[in-house]
Amino acid sequence: MQDKTIKAIIFDLGRVLVDVDLTKGIFKYTLSGETPSEKEVLDSLMKDSFYQNYACGRFPAEKFQQEFCRRLNLAMDFETFKKEWNDVFKPLPGMEKLVRQVAKTYKIGLLSDIGPLHWTHLQETLAVLNLFPNPVLSFRIGLLKPDKKTYLLAADSVETAPDRCLFIDDREINVQGAAETGMKALLFEGPEKLRKELQKMEISGL
Repeated sequence: MQDKTIKAIIFDLGRVLVDVDLTKGIFKYTLSGETPSEKEVLDSLMKDSFYQNYACGRFPAEKFQQEFCRRLNLAMDFETFKKEWNDVFKPLPGMEKLVRQVAKTYKIGLLSDIGPLHWTHLQETLAVLNLFPNPVLSFRIGLLKPDKKTYLLAADSVETAPDRCLFIDDREINVQGAAETGMKALLFEGPEKLRKELQKMEISGL
């Protein structure tokens, strides 16, 4: 049955609009001994207070680079680090088409925990980002999901009440946070599964 209450669809960025390969780029320097899973690498990064402060925009990228390299004992200048730090993304086929389809009927928003280096890089390389008029980014708002305020700001960015928003994220903790804020929420498990779930909800345009 069509959910006519949904007026806006808000997307996460990493692993939703673009895939992230944590065996590439700067992360290949973190692998030693028994190789951790990408989920373990991601969870460890997201729990790191220094990374959290960087992603919340509390100090410049140059300071983040210096500390990151110090921790890994890497002799790497800022420009080399920036290239390695950004060399983790790869396309998620089908997502740009899906976003363009739903954008014909629904307001669309973006809510992402992201630092300025990744954001600048993706703005230059990921065309789908041009579709989002008012992205809500952690380094600009000083908050990370699942803080309730992040979802409220995302709802404000699409001028829609939270209970009229559908939020899509690849991390269960963030999906749960959105649901607790009153949003409808879906766990992203790949473009095809997402399309099928949206079709079940009779989201227009698919």
